[in-house]
Amino acid sequence: MNNSITSTTDASGWSYNIPSKEDCRIFMLNNTKLDERLWLLSHKPSSMKEAAMFTQLFNMILKNHPDELNDILTVLSKVSGKPFQMNFPPTGENKTMPGMISAIAQLIQYQTGYEEKEVSTMLIPKNKADWSVEIFHPDTSCIFSVNTAEPLQSDGKSLPMKVWLAGDYPEVLDGFCALLSSCMAKRDLTRMSVILKALIATTDATDKMRFFSPLTATKVELPSMGAYISHLILHRYMANFYLDMNGNILPEHNVVALHGRTTNKQP
Repeated sequence: MNNSITSTTDASGWSYNIPSKEDCRIFMLNNTKLDERLWLLSHKPSSMKEAAMFTQLFNMILKNHPDELNDILTVLSKVSGKPFQMNFPPTGENKTMPGMISAIAQLIQYQTGYEEKEVSTMLIPKNKADWSVEIFHPDTSCIFSVNTAEPLQSDGKSLPMKVWLAGDYPEVLDGFCALLSSCMAKRDLTRMSVILKALIATTDATDKMRFFSPLTATKVELPSMGAYISHLILHRYMANFYLDMNGNILPEHNVVALHGRTTNKQP
């Protein structure tokens, strides 16, 4: 794609070409009755699976909590990545975008007439890792770390409230982690149970990748790195006795001990 923006709009929806480092096209439907409203297409095959995870989570939040659209757009608009120049509608003003995810959020804000304001999801903790794991996946040649912030709660237990990445990975995963963190910060176990089970169980892949599972200490097959990140987050909820290995909420009387905070490395 060239370094400009092309948009199309009709009665059913609209789309834009985004000239980011991971050239992509954003599609969004106006019909609120449809379960899926946002799609991303990328020229990079390595980004397509992760873009699908991002849009799956975005659409899931929008479907079940439509009143939170402004909140999640505010969160996404602040995600930094690889900056680029983009001609922004409606006048074609040339603007520097902080990254692909921020550009997507700002385009949706513009299209929906959203006015940014401070929201409760800004209570997401800062990047202070209480747990991390290093990942190397030979199929994609990506090397990165998955990090979580797990502040202590009034009951003495650590609750996962944020996830972020560091290293080499598709930029769209920053948006995926920002959305996941916004949900984690709600402290709603029912919501996280539903979300994690859906993200891990997604079957939209013909060639799944093999990852090490800290839940079973064996290799598992998952369709994307986004699904694996969700699998790791489930592990953190399980380690802190909130969810079981299937993503179901644990009753309080099942808690017999607390795990210490650890830093792990995965071969």
